[in-house]
Amino acid sequence: MSKHLEQIKKNKDVKINPFAQKGGGFKESQINPELAIEVPDSLEEIEDQITKLDTRIWESAWLIGKRLIAVRDMYLKDLGFINISEYSKEKFGFSHATTVRFIFLASTFDISTARNFGSKLRLLQPLNDSEREKYLDWIKENNPSFREIEDKIKSENKKPNRSQKKIDINKTKITVNLKEMGLKIEEKKQDEFLNRLTMLIEEFSS
Repeated sequence: MSKHLEQIKKNKDVKINPFAQKGGGFKESQINPELAIEVPDSLEEIEDQITKLDTRIWESAWLIGKRLIAVRDMYLKDLGFINISEYSKEKFGFSHATTVRFIFLASTFDISTARNFGSKLRLLQPLNDSEREKYLDWIKENNPSFREIEDKIKSENKKPNRSQKKIDINKTKITVNLKEMGLKIEEKKQDEFLNRLTMLIEEFSS
């Protein structure tokens, strides 16, 4: 057993992750799926495990997500909470975003994917199923950095700026930003406006 884990065990005020493997650093230690993957049958055991799991480890985040899903589906109504986020905040101090992330991780990926790619997976959360599958395949094949994934998703899913329109004046392309000009023109009338603007510019510049 590592000195780090021995030191933690000596401190009675620190809760030990019962699923941490022996030999590794506490934060970096991996979880043994054979010991941890099954959700307990009782609410008390589920809550006890959630409390002890180390949220800094992405495998643990996956396991917590599985347990929160079980609470949501089997116990939440009887517990009197409006939603799983309210329960998670009161019981464990998780924010709404953290609860959503844990549940997303556990309901979308398997535990090995959570272990291998960790925080990178949260970049896939806003995507639809087909896009998520596409990017996950790319991530598994190339193992890119967090920043590389973020840049790729942003560049490929960049929404066009509807306030910017391009017009062609004497073979020169000019970008007109209607918003910066303080103009609020219905989208269906924007092309008509730009055509008239182009004609006026050409008329007065000849």
